[in-house]
Amino acid sequence: TMESGVFYQCSALSSVTLSENLSAVGRYAFTGCTALTTITIPDSVTRIGSNVFEGCSLLTRIVIPRGVVSVDASTFQGCTNLTDIEAVTENPVFVSVDGLLYHKHYSALVCCPPGKTGSVRILSGVERIWSQAFQDCHRITSVEIPYSVTYAWWNSFHYCSSLTEVRASEWFKVHFADCFM
Repeated sequence: TMESGVFYQCSALSSVTLSENLSAVGRYAFTGCTALTTITIPDSVTRIGSNVFEGCSLLTRIVIPRGVVSVDASTFQGCTNLTDIEAVTENPVFVSVDGLLYHKHYSALVCCPPGKTGSVRILSGVERIWSQAFQDCHRITSVEIPYSVTYAWWNSFHYCSSLTEVRASEWFKVHFADCFM
């Protein structure tokens, strides 16, 4: 297990290949590694803790291998250039479409990468939007939420400073208005 904060604010660290013997990456492990551009996560890793890559502003893409069954939106907070989160096809829990991370079978949207720009369309059939799923997505200007979404956490869209258009049912807008504050 990689302990919490082990490489916290190692601002010169630019590339990491994690060991095949590793099963978990603890919270804040790479937080503040502002030069980190690439990370290779082996299939042996099953859990990626919260805020692991927070502030890794040079990461543009991350691959979630088949072993990872636990990750959340806060893992990528402040990754301002991250535009693509890819879950490998063999992953039993997660799937990605257009760089967004979903739960397998598209029951929930887990995370939109903070570096995404322009319009984002959540896939039809998605029922829930996870907490912090769009947090810090400063470059998103519009989002389309399908009628199938029946729940979103109160902080799902926090700090989306460029978000000017939300296309969703009136029911959703009324019941989840606090998501957009």
